[in-house]
Amino acid sequence: MISSKRLILAGALASAWFVTTAFLLAAPKKVDTPLSPEAQKAHDGYAGMLEALRSELMPKLPQIDAAKYAKLTEAYAAKKVSSDACMLAAKPVLADIEGFIASDAVDEKLVKAAVIADATPRGLAEFTQQGLAEKKIIDDLLSRPTLMKQMLLAGGAKAGRYGRSMQIYHEILSRHPRAKDGQLNRLAWAVSLEFAAPELCGYSAIDPIRRYAFFEKSYLEKELSPNFEKHSVWLLRHVVNDPNMEEDMLWMREMLWNYRPDQINAPDEYNAHVVGLMYSDFGHRKAEVGETGPPYTQLQQFMDRGSICGGKGSFGRCLGRAFGIPVWGARLRSHTAMSYWTPKGWETILGVSFANGYWIVDQVDSMRGPYFLDIAKSRNFPDEYIKACRADWVSSMLGEEKVKGMEPDKTAGTWSTLAVNKRRAIVATFDPPPAPVKPDPNVPKPENNQGYPERLVKVVVPSELKKISIDGHGGIHIPAVACTSPTTNTKKIVFMPTREGGMNLHYKRWEMPEPLVYEIEVPAAGNYALTANVVTVNREQFFLVTTNEAKEPIRLEMPYTVGKWGGTTPVTVSLTKGVNKMTFQRTVIADFIKEGYRFAGPEYGGITIKDFELKPLK
Repeated sequence: MISSKRLILAGALASAWFVTTAFLLAAPKKVDTPLSPEAQKAHDGYAGMLEALRSELMPKLPQIDAAKYAKLTEAYAAKKVSSDACMLAAKPVLADIEGFIASDAVDEKLVKAAVIADATPRGLAEFTQQGLAEKKIIDDLLSRPTLMKQMLLAGGAKAGRYGRSMQIYHEILSRHPRAKDGQLNRLAWAVSLEFAAPELCGYSAIDPIRRYAFFEKSYLEKELSPNFEKHSVWLLRHVVNDPNMEEDMLWMREMLWNYRPDQINAPDEYNAHVVGLMYSDFGHRKAEVGETGPPYTQLQQFMDRGSICGGKGSFGRCLGRAFGIPVWGARLRSHTAMSYWTPKGWETILGVSFANGYWIVDQVDSMRGPYFLDIAKSRNFPDEYIKACRADWVSSMLGEEKVKGMEPDKTAGTWSTLAVNKRRAIVATFDPPPAPVKPDPNVPKPENNQGYPERLVKVVVPSELKKISIDGHGGIHIPAVACTSPTTNTKKIVFMPTREGGMNLHYKRWEMPEPLVYEIEVPAAGNYALTANVVTVNREQFFLVTTNEAKEPIRLEMPYTVGKWGGTTPVTVSLTKGVNKMTFQRTVIADFIKEGYRFAGPEYGGITIKDFELKPLK
């Protein structure tokens, strides 16, 4: 656990939004539940079990060479600690224990000792005190070494609460038979392990069974990222652990499919699938959030009005998880952001790097970015990663002080310190950073596509999707992609294939305004009611509509649809018989490019358009 001083400092530096979860940083100390005679007997039994396992296993541990280990502690004691220097000093010690950590000969007893030690005999006894069913859960768990090993390899039960984890798992299986096999079984374990201690992690409002059901349904209906199918239990834990409600995640998915489907369907070169919305549309300004709840949630207000730090990071983390993307929080001393998994590795977003970032919202697994990244990367090499795990299990069995994730450059127990350096060695050996490439001055520097999936796509609009039609009453239907200018993606305007097989047009938040022009064959001169089907995520959006050579544009107000489809209030335009030119434009303040990123609301929000309708007025 991190020190109370560090927790108080973190709370003081957090953004205003963070107050809602401040209890995470100042949770009251746990008061031990008095044990009944039966529970005390169980406690003594678990303590005796652990002591017997220690007595049996300790003689089998390799001896640590004192001189070699002293060099490792010297590396840690250096004025400026270097993880590379520590890893190098640990190398001969790791070589001496390699035979032990590479063998599964004592795994059955080692994992049992590690589980009892992590859960503590007291914690197990308190769980069994609830009743015979709980006692049976613990007895069953401790009799299944393969199961305990799988749980430990997946990161273990939160706060060592293995009993509660098993309880959740059994309840999921009883209500959802599909959870017994395959990826849904891994999902069930992810929920069970992650939600074992919700009050320590900000999940108290979340029902774990409902959370499982939400992701099971989403998975079966193919609403999640295709990579969800391949995720391990550990990665899935970083998907299911969002403190926002399932309704928030449903809204996130609907909003993005309606508003920016191109960020979901983007080509593989675009790493920021889904979470790219944080680059393209999120105003960076102090949040103006009113009361949460109907008609608009806090997250919807963040999207509408913008936010900084905490609100922005919270929105992005929920957005990624809503699509089944593993997410880890990341922050600096006075800035909160996020990181997320991609097939190419973990990425950071919103101004925090792994080198200087950390995450302390979760009291159980607070850690710095490099420490987290070593865990994440070394897990990609399971045959090696389990060696680091065995060192950790030995550390648990011995009751050592563990290396703290927030202080990874300080030694703790011998085996815990070696486990940290084993993970570092795995990453350095099997996943080294790419060698720097000297840029060729003759090759143009590629444009940064991080926030712009549309720049990676060559647009082709099928002719049938551009067809303007006239109904029997003289009404004219105009697909948004039927514009004569532009006819391909520009800095401001994006043509987007939809999930249903059509195409919509998006008028972006950033970049200077650009006219959107249509040429329409009108069967009869007269006044027409103009409407549009649109999606907006910001209030008070509009277009200025000019027909033919009209001197004064007409203002077409956009409804605030909160990410859903909605229709505009009709405005009257005057058209002539034959071909008419209709132009849609925006206006912005003079220093828009310089200051626009700060704002949301009027003149700064994006608009997605499906089509326009012109109906003749009598």
